[in-house]
Amino acid sequence: MRLHHLATVTLVTAIAFSAAGCGSSGSDPTPTSSDSAADEPVASSAIPDLQASLIGSWKDDPTGAYLTFSDDGTFIGSDNCNNLSGSFSPSGEDRTTLRFDMHTLRGCSVILDWLDKTREVSVEGDRMTAFDDAGDVLGTLERG
Repeated sequence: MRLHHLATVTLVTAIAFSAAGCGSSGSDPTPTSSDSAADEPVASSAIPDLQASLIGSWKDDPTGAYLTFSDDGTFIGSDNCNNLSGSFSPSGEDRTTLRFDMHTLRGCSVILDWLDKTREVSVEGDRMTAFDDAGDVLGTLERG
């Protein structure tokens, strides 16, 4: 009889805990109408047109230098000797700002010497134009 009572108490306790787990915990993850749109992740389709046109690889055929832009806002590249990487964001209606996080400094004879001085870029068709801090044109890269 005592074993039957213990089994009943155990079963009732297990059911109670299971039911409690199905209830509301007070912090319901279901979105409500008061949730801010800013709390939701930004889809890559929300990238401004300029940045979307930037995604992909850009190169300088004579030197082999390149920049490759990803839809997560980062880029990698090489001046044909040194590696570089960083992030990018819109800086105006027709330009994107580059921020270098890493740039190696090896000495080589054939490099695209202006690539690491690039601070902004703009895209027109299959041509990307690079600008320095003063807004002067440094050079161009072709989509590829």
